[in-house]
Amino acid sequence: MSNSIDRWIVTRSRNAGPRGDNLDTRPTRRALRICLLILAGASLAGCFDAEAMIAAKREIANRTRLEEVDLGEFHVSLPRTTDHIVAPEIHFHAFCQVANRDLKTVNRVLEESAPEIRHRLLLVTRQLTAQELEDPRLTSLRTNMVNVLNEQFPGEPVKSVGFYRLTLANL
Repeated sequence: MSNSIDRWIVTRSRNAGPRGDNLDTRPTRRALRICLLILAGASLAGCFDAEAMIAAKREIANRTRLEEVDLGEFHVSLPRTTDHIVAPEIHFHAFCQVANRDLKTVNRVLEESAPEIRHRLLLVTRQLTAQELEDPRLTSLRTNMVNVLNEQFPGEPVKSVGFYRLTLANL
């Protein structure tokens, strides 16, 4: 009896894997794992939008290649309110950001119609309300300036407007 038990222990220890399992079941488990991985991969295939990924990559590439175009310095007296004795003023030096491929077109149009563009930018600035001036990012001014500039250029090349320097006085 002890001889058969010893033979069983030796056989069991020879066939045992690192976790104590029988080596005869390991290939089956490995095949099962591989099949599960293949099924998971097949079910997830096609779960992305290639056009959206390409558009996102293009947007990132365009953002890294934006050029600043100087729009000049502006000194604007805003309409006086009843509670102010002196008219509020805004002084800023603005620039717009355009893609590198549109730089020549933007510079050409700016040279050709600079007085008209400057006049429209002054009008947009004068139309600011007190609430819009309180916005630390001046989002409405920037958006309106981008809209005015894109009306002048073919293809809407202006991506954003920024300020080198901005001062609010007599508020």
